[in-house]
Amino acid sequence: GAVDALVLAAAGLKRLEIAVPEAVPLDPLEFLPAIGQGALGIETRIDEAQRAVAPLDHRPTRAAVEAERAFLRRVGGTCHTPIAAHAVLDGRELLLRAAVFSVDGTRVVRGERRGSMDRPAELGERLAVDLLRRGGEEILAALRGAAG
Repeated sequence: GAVDALVLAAAGLKRLEIAVPEAVPLDPLEFLPAIGQGALGIETRIDEAQRAVAPLDHRPTRAAVEAERAFLRRVGGTCHTPIAAHAVLDGRELLLRAAVFSVDGTRVVRGERRGSMDRPAELGERLAVDLLRRGGEEILAALRGAAG
């Protein structure tokens, strides 16, 4: 009774063996996740430890996260900036969808681009430039002005 809705990670509910009959999965096409959401990173020294974990590297996931993070860098976002991006392998290409939101949610600039899995950073940067030009920069400037 204290909330009208609650967003929870399905993986966490499954791990806790909690079944919620009323739960509705959010489609990433409509509800873009946070940048890098769900990706696992492993950091090692450059030695035998790196060689030992190398088989765990999943190239499509690495490329997707690189595209999302390139978008984040280009728009100048932080963990507090209302932006989202989600990249997936679609056939032989990466499909990146992203959005820039106003804090109150009344303004949003969305877009998507396809590109080579071999150049994920380029894909993220190109989509960022597109969204910034189509109103994202104005939204982000207003956020910076409100914070300063």
